[in-house]
Amino acid sequence: MTWPWIIHPAVRYTANRPSQRSANCGSKRTAKRSSNQIFNRCFHQIMLKIVFFNHAAAVEPTVIDAKPGQSLMRAAVDAEIDGIAADCGGSLTCATCHVMVREPWLAQLPAMQAEEDDMLGFTACTRETNSRLSCQIMLTNAMDGLEVQLPATQY
Repeated sequence: MTWPWIIHPAVRYTANRPSQRSANCGSKRTAKRSSNQIFNRCFHQIMLKIVFFNHAAAVEPTVIDAKPGQSLMRAAVDAEIDGIAADCGGSLTCATCHVMVREPWLAQLPAMQAEEDDMLGFTACTRETNSRLSCQIMLTNAMDGLEVQLPATQY
């Protein structure tokens, strides 16, 4: 007897119909796994915590969830962080996603490319030694807890 059952409200699984098991993520081995294992493997995505500090010290920091593999700029825009304008959408042509990365995180980031270094010369606020463009920072699992300071203005 085949009957539908629900593990997660947004996802419908079908017990005995492998053709409808899109939750298997393409693996034939998952057919032998329990429904909870399938859910955890395919839909429980690791989310990173990113901490944004406003330029005004009195304001509480904003903590957002971000997906590994996306840029810091995209995560900030998706979370509607006010201090990130991102006018060019991440194409490295505007410098309106300027952030200052706090230590020890700055040392863990990949080296800055020449294009990013050049574009940081056009930021509205004074460039600091820890200045980076958030569109050029790709988030990884190792960046969980990343702390960045927002400048006073992007214009």
